[in-house]
Amino acid sequence: MRKRNPDTTMEEIAQAWLIAQKSRVKSSTNAIYHYGWQHYLSPIFGTLQPARITEQLVQKYLQAKRNLSALTLRNQVILLRNILKFAQEKYGIATDYKEICLPAAYGERLIIANTTWRRLQHVIQGDDSLIADCIALASLTGIRLGECCALQCMDIDEKERLIYIRHTVQRIRTTHDLLRTRLVVSSPKSKKSRRIIPIPDKLWTRIQRICIGKEKTDFIFGSKDSPMDPRRLQYQFAQYLRRHKIKDFNFHQLRHKFATCCLEQKMDIKVLSELLGHSSVSVTLNYYVHPDLNYKRRQINKFANAYQ
Repeated sequence: MRKRNPDTTMEEIAQAWLIAQKSRVKSSTNAIYHYGWQHYLSPIFGTLQPARITEQLVQKYLQAKRNLSALTLRNQVILLRNILKFAQEKYGIATDYKEICLPAAYGERLIIANTTWRRLQHVIQGDDSLIADCIALASLTGIRLGECCALQCMDIDEKERLIYIRHTVQRIRTTHDLLRTRLVVSSPKSKKSRRIIPIPDKLWTRIQRICIGKEKTDFIFGSKDSPMDPRRLQYQFAQYLRRHKIKDFNFHQLRHKFATCCLEQKMDIKVLSELLGHSSVSVTLNYYVHPDLNYKRRQINKFANAYQ
C-alpha cells in the first residue's frame, strides 16, 4: 500500500483513480467517468480531503442536485464511492465510503399507455420511412437505441432469420475537452448484451426491404461507412410522435413497453431477460416491467374469481 499525505485532496485522488481505470474499461466508460467527476463531483468535493466526505455531506449534495434524474444521481454516488474506496485501499486514507448509501436508480417511471402504444403501432404499419423501421424494430425486439444504430447487414442472418447484437453506438465526450463529443462504435453494454434475437414474422418483410441493395458491411440505418447518430434518431423519433399527434416519450421507453407486453403475453421471464440482454432476471423484473392499472385490475379479478 502506497501511503499518501492525509491532506491529499479528492481532486488528486480522483485523477489517480481515473488514470488507473483507463486500461480497465472501455473508452466510452472512461469518458463517462471523466465527465461525471469534472462536471458534477469535482466542483463540490474536489478541494476536500477524503476523510471529510460523509453520508450527511453526500445527502446535502443529492438534495441540491435533485433536478437531475435519479439514475444520474445514483451513478455519481457510485463514482464518488469508488474514488473513496480507492483512496482507502491504495493509499491507506481512512474514508466512510461504506457508509454512503446509494439513492434509488429510478424515480417515478413513465408508463406508455396501451392506447398510445396501439396508436403508434397502427401509424407505422405501411410506413416505409427510416424512422418507422427503427420504431418497428425496437418495438418488436426490445433492442437498445445504440444497438439499433450500430446494426450492419452482416448482423442479419437471412437464412435463420436472426439478429446478432454485436455492437452499440454512443456519442461520448472527449476526455481532454468535455465540450467536444465523438461518435464511437464499441462492444455492447455488457457481456450478456451480446446476444442473438429471433426476428418476429411480423418484422421479417420490413427487415428484408431494409437490406435490399446493401453490402454486408453497410450500416442498416446509417450511411455506407458510418452509423446513425443516436441523437439524430432520438430527434427524429420525437418529431415523428409530434407529427402524428402521439404523446411524447423517450425512444428507450419502447424497450420497456416491449418487456411489459411480453410478460403480459405470458412470455417466459428467462427468455425475455436474454432477449433484452440483461445480466439477470431481477434486472428485467425490477426495472423493465411496468404493468398498467388495467392489467393489475384484470389480474386481481382473476385471483378473486378463482376463489368464488
